[in-house]
Amino acid sequence: MKRLAKLKISHLLSERLFLYNENIHSCEVIAMQEYIGKLVQLIYVDRKQQVSIRDVRVLAVKDGKLKAYCLASKAPRIFHVDGIVDMELIRRAG
Repeated sequence: MKRLAKLKISHLLSERLFLYNENIHSCEVIAMQEYIGKLVQLIYVDRKQQVSIRDVRVLAVKDGKLKAYCLASKAPRIFHVDGIVDMELIRRAG
């Protein structure tokens, strides 16, 4: 009976952690929406664990993805929100 109780507790904790992480993810998406239409520099880690620093214009944030126009490649790009390590507004001089 103790083993079953431990399994139930473990399951409940993992469920709670999942919901907590899901809420953090939602907050990140909401925060990123304020950058729509603006130039930002982001640090991104892709699925192959390659790190890149990109200057982009944010076009949309939806379903855990950020759609942006990359200034370096001069093309639209999709970034998974989970892979964005940092994002900072680019302030233009003048």
